[in-house]
Amino acid sequence: MKRKDVVFVSVILVLVVASVAAIVVGVSGFFKPDNSNEPSTSKTPVLAGLATSEIPAWRSEAIGIRPIYTAEEAATQLGGTAMINCITDGAFGDERAFMRVEKANGDQLKVDANGIILVENGDTYIISAIVMNDVADTSTAGLRAAFFIPVQESQQASVSSYLSSDAFPFGTIKDLVAFRAEGFDFVLKYHYGESELIVKDGKKTIALGDEIVTRAASEGGVLIGSNDADGILKGGQKNLAIVRVTVTVVGTISHEVVLKYRHQGEQQWLLLSDSFQATAGDLIEFQGSYRNVSGTVQANVMALNELPAGLEYVPGSTTLFNAMNPDGTPVADDSWMAQGLNLGKYEDSANAYVRFTCKVVDFGEEGCLTDWFSILVGSKRMRNSVSLYPAE
Repeated sequence: MKRKDVVFVSVILVLVVASVAAIVVGVSGFFKPDNSNEPSTSKTPVLAGLATSEIPAWRSEAIGIRPIYTAEEAATQLGGTAMINCITDGAFGDERAFMRVEKANGDQLKVDANGIILVENGDTYIISAIVMNDVADTSTAGLRAAFFIPVQESQQASVSSYLSSDAFPFGTIKDLVAFRAEGFDFVLKYHYGESELIVKDGKKTIALGDEIVTRAASEGGVLIGSNDADGILKGGQKNLAIVRVTVTVVGTISHEVVLKYRHQGEQQWLLLSDSFQATAGDLIEFQGSYRNVSGTVQANVMALNELPAGLEYVPGSTTLFNAMNPDGTPVADDSWMAQGLNLGKYEDSANAYVRFTCKVVDFGEEGCLTDWFSILVGSKRMRNSVSLYPAE
């Protein structure tokens, strides 16, 4: 999948609590069934970012009201006064949406259908503001950049960037990007001493002070420019400036979820794999695992599963394993696939496994079947997935 480093963001996550299908009470201790191959983790498939030119409606408040121009209009109509990020079809798209995000390790960003960045605990991100003076033969005076990074723990956080200049007649301009975790609260920890200004087509890097985040946006943050951190940004694309800050996701995770699969009759459980192939009629066994890592008791732990259209659940195939049921106990009510399965109450570090079987019916047009297994504890939901591919 082609990487796109530009992501625009916003969303509201809605969780629907499933009803009770079966109950197990007061489980303590860590249980490991045969061939579970624990511990392990799985990667969620990576999604592409939105196109550079797209600005979702939710972002209009951040963009604000100021004159906008096409590149052709700017070349013929503007002059005399510096104008910051006012072109809608510039070299980096619509300049009003001037923030960019990339993962520090070079991995592709994960985003949802609305463009919000999906984070995992420990992820490190580089957040950039791209700054352009769109009027040739002019210079800004006192050009400043600031970032607002929230400090409250939440499942969603928005980072804002502010640009202001003494010579810019429309006050402070703003853009934002947002991040969301699935199932855990987090904060974005700012990396002190790592903020920088990149100029001269990336050939010059200048260290910026931490006032870029510790100083209120209304006070302007820090000076930036096209040659130095002096507030002077000359006009034209060649004088573009990039301001970068770095943050790391620090999360509070209450429980862990892993999903594995195998062909019926095989011994080895597998994590998400591009090489797992199947044909219509094959029976596939799934094993969803849960572990309490919250440090406290968790009650009414709900297991949920989202089957793709091409997989058919085999009635009566579900078995629950935990410390109270080391040999497994059958789940008689197959409605849990639609309504959820209450696994009961679990002490800290206690765990459970849900095993079930599905039949491959059809791969459809997408050519891939992805099953999602979730554990819901209160309002906190963690999920994991595996995918099947048609045999060649």
